Amino acid sequence: MKIEITDYKTNNVIYKIEKEKVKSVGDCLLKIKDNFYKIMYYKDNKIFVKEFKKPLKEKELFQEEEITCPFCGYAFEDSWEFDNDEGEIFCEICGAEFGYSRIIEVSYNMEIKKDGNICNLD
Repeated sequence: MKIEITDYKTNNVIYKIEKEKVKSVGDCLLKIKDNFYKIMYYKDNKIFVKEFKKPLKEKELFQEEEITCPFCGYAFEDSWEFDNDEGEIFCEICGAEFGYSRIIEVSYNMEIKKDGNICNLD
């Protein structure tokens, strides 16, 4: 019996896999014909997946609003609660280990309270 690997948004079948191989898939990032997919959930005889960008290589950097696993894309939604501005994390979703550093940006809003002097020469 074959299990369908299906896009979770469109419900289109991407690939079919023998049921015996499903246990080896687990919670890993799937590579099918040079594309990468993250497993979203299992239902009946289907594995629903989301297409994912190619995992980063070692030493590559990227920036997100939340601490995000650069391998599987899992976002730690409580990133603001991390005490340190930098550190290392183990991703419980895919098993990758990665480092993070917090970037703090400062910006200012201005508004005119009184116009400045203008010298009209014409």
